[in-house]
Amino acid sequence: MSRNPFLDDDVEIDYGLKTEDVVIRPRAPKPSPAPNPNPNPSNSGIITIVSYKGLEFEPLSPRNGAEKELPTYDASLARLRQEKYERHASPSEAFSLIEDNLEGKLSGALKAVADDMLSSYGEWLSMAFERKGDLLIAYLHPEGIVWDGKTYVKQNTFKCDSKQNFNIAGKKSNEWISLQEFDDDFSLLVYSRKFADLPQVMREGNANISKAHVALPADGTAWPVGRVNGDRFGIGCDCSSRASRGVRSASPAGHAVASGASQGAAGAGGNP
Repeated sequence: MSRNPFLDDDVEIDYGLKTEDVVIRPRAPKPSPAPNPNPNPSNSGIITIVSYKGLEFEPLSPRNGAEKELPTYDASLARLRQEKYERHASPSEAFSLIEDNLEGKLSGALKAVADDMLSSYGEWLSMAFERKGDLLIAYLHPEGIVWDGKTYVKQNTFKCDSKQNFNIAGKKSNEWISLQEFDDDFSLLVYSRKFADLPQVMREGNANISKAHVALPADGTAWPVGRVNGDRFGIGCDCSSRASRGVRSASPAGHAVASGASQGAAGAGGNP
């Protein structure tokens, strides 16, 4: 901790963190002669990143000014691994967090992550879709799918953790299709819940937000999946660049990255 001459006397700045995670907080009062042996962590001014279903989410998607940066899928994956994250969130992981937030189940650090996800541009998800006629192949945690300047290409090094096939007969590519038109297995894989169990705004939309919907890739192509911006609850395979956010397996004790945590975050949507 060091003194910054440009700040008021009653605040201090922690330079031990990365630039984007710098913490400015009120200067701590002088300790009393008999400090409380059990201080309240929520008064520390430091966020401990709590886990959500065994994962730590990158707190903020990288920005270019006020808006999120928009890398290609492969560039995003490379960046987040440089930042010590393992991958993007899967669709079900990301939407599970968003759904819990819409239902008022989150607070503190987790709510801040979910709110940031729904701000600015939509983000990449750890899935790719490939269409072969009436067959849709969903690849979970894909690697080796690269933007070549015109389209995404599955390289010889392409791999994924698992894949699942779906019959999409009668469903057109590059059109918005309501999630309600897909079977429950697809909805569970992508949105973590059956359509009927989604929050009302995701099922029905409102004046500003369209309901959950899907845009399939063109026949004979494979494309990484991302959550769209504007129509916040849709997923698409039609964009070369989206915002980036990493996830990694939760550490047992968490770690400090920012100020303003609430104690409630640890119990909201945490580890089962």
